[in-house]
Amino acid sequence: MSDNGAKILIAVLGLLGIIITYIVAPIVKAWIENKKSAKKRAANALPDIMGTTWEAEWDFQDGTPYTKESVTLEKWTKDFEFQGYGFVVHAGKQYKYSITGVVSPARVVALTWTAEGFPTKGANLGTACLQLSPGSNRLDGSWVGLAQADDKFGLYTGSVRMKKIRDSL
Repeated sequence: MSDNGAKILIAVLGLLGIIITYIVAPIVKAWIENKKSAKKRAANALPDIMGTTWEAEWDFQDGTPYTKESVTLEKWTKDFEFQGYGFVVHAGKQYKYSITGVVSPARVVALTWTAEGFPTKGANLGTACLQLSPGSNRLDGSWVGLAQADDKFGLYTGSVRMKKIRDSL
C-alpha cells in the first residue's frame, strides 16, 4: 500500500471511530436503557400512558375553579420517569409549560410543572400528586404551587381532576 493510501485508510478509520463513538454508541445506549426501563414498568404492571393527552380541571382548596388545561404526557425518560407539557389560556393567550414526573408501582403519579413567561409576577411552578384510575383513564389528586388568584400571587393548594381525552399522539 502506498504512503497516501495508508494515510487515507487511517483517516477513514479515525472518522469511523468518531462516528461510532459520538453517534452510534449513544443511540444504542439509549435503546438499551429504554428496553430496560420498559421491562421495569411491565414488571410492575404499569400501563404505558405516554403519548396521552388529558383534560385537567384545577380547583382551589375551597372548591372554587382555578383553571382548565390540556396536559400531554409525552415520553418516558428513564424507568418510571417521564416528561410532558401542558397548555393553559390566560387573558385570551395560550401558554405552554413543561412537566416532569414519575409513576410509582402503586399507580401514583407525581408531576412538577414550570411555566415561564406567564403574565404573572414570576414563573408559575408547582407539583401535583395523583392516583391513576384502574382503567388508566383518570387521574385525581391534589396540587400545590405558585399561582395567581385575583391580584394575589402566592402559594396555593387545591384539587385536580384529569380525564384522558386522547390515547396517543
